[in-house]
Amino acid sequence: MISFKINTKIFEAITYKIFAVLISFFSVRISVSYLGLDQYGNWIYLLALINFAIFFDLGLSNGIKNELAKSVEDKDLPMQRIIISTGVVVLAALCGLIFTLALLGSYVAVLLGYLTDDTFALAGLIVLVFVLVNLVLSISLSVFNTFGHAQLIVLYQMTVQVLALCGLVVLFNFTSPSLVYMAIVYGGSLVAANFLLIIFFLYRYPHIIPNYKLFDFSLVKKIISLGGKFFYLQLAIFVILISDKIIVGALLNSASVALYELMFKYYGIMLMIHTILNTPLWPKYTAYLRSKKYIELIKKFEVMLGLTGILVFGTMISTLFADYAFGVWLSENKPEISFSTHISMAVMVCCLMWFSTLAYLSNGTETLRVQTVAVTIGALINIPLSYLLVVKFGLGLPGIAYATSISLFIYCAAGSLEFVLLRRRWLAESRN
Repeated sequence: MISFKINTKIFEAITYKIFAVLISFFSVRISVSYLGLDQYGNWIYLLALINFAIFFDLGLSNGIKNELAKSVEDKDLPMQRIIISTGVVVLAALCGLIFTLALLGSYVAVLLGYLTDDTFALAGLIVLVFVLVNLVLSISLSVFNTFGHAQLIVLYQMTVQVLALCGLVVLFNFTSPSLVYMAIVYGGSLVAANFLLIIFFLYRYPHIIPNYKLFDFSLVKKIISLGGKFFYLQLAIFVILISDKIIVGALLNSASVALYELMFKYYGIMLMIHTILNTPLWPKYTAYLRSKKYIELIKKFEVMLGLTGILVFGTMISTLFADYAFGVWLSENKPEISFSTHISMAVMVCCLMWFSTLAYLSNGTETLRVQTVAVTIGALINIPLSYLLVVKFGLGLPGIAYATSISLFIYCAAGSLEFVLLRRRWLAESRN
């Protein structure tokens, strides 16, 4: 019965994701037609900058996820509500602080003459407001995952895409190209989709409705202690991944940013499937370790390793059909992309899947030392390595993708070795 439920949820999540991907492809096509390739590159560049705010939740969402997983394993209903209530209050206070600092920073930038594009600045401010509101609401995603409803995370993503597509259709038919309108549609879709699913989930689980009166300061210290470690990892991953778009914009041009985003969306199909399969495992690893079910933990992870291998193979095969797929997808707006550029992006996505498989085990079992050292090294070398490959060796866009792959591979190798050692220890403990 449990196996059936799990398979049903995975099937449900994949169905949602398929629709989300299809809708996102239509959205990208309309966005490129609406803004033009250069302006679309500016839009992606803006999102890359604004999304930096997400990484400043101090890792609280992940710390909350681990603590909540323990209370769910212990079936402690009152503690579940306390954890969620405390998390909401802290995230709201943190987002208020970030917004205040952003306002002060933008004001100083205007005074010093660094911010002269009023439209770009206004669009950025609108997106930031929506992103911060959604950051508070997104504690729901940790709750969905911990309570065994990870498919709702994908439903959320699909709902965002549906709402955004509807907004884009309106913009395309009734307005002139505008980053400000795009910001309203993008941000409004994020918040509205999250709010709708929260209402639905709380109807089913009323015992976790947050209440600020349940705020527990001692719990904050505990969450921040663990969350601080996750925050450092988030920041390092940001430098390795999200900064890629910023590096592309700085070393190349806005059109290259758009190409990078389009290729990542294409090869990200396999990554999305990987995320659907991998996401529910984080709280399971926490629960298995807490109850000392080492054999179940190892089996679950090794199955995920096998699935990752299949998806890596599928990603590399998809390079053979990339040119045709882009022609069907973007039609007359199809950009010229070399096969070597496609290979570089596929390799990067494969490394990212391998990295994520290992990182979720590390995060769930709170064995973070090896991951911390590896991502630190990766973050330190990523930008100079990108500069070296792009400027000195003239590799262009593939240079940035390969630099990211090398940065990710450090933990892929170290984390694999760590699992071998942990597996040996867990097996020994399970025999005692």
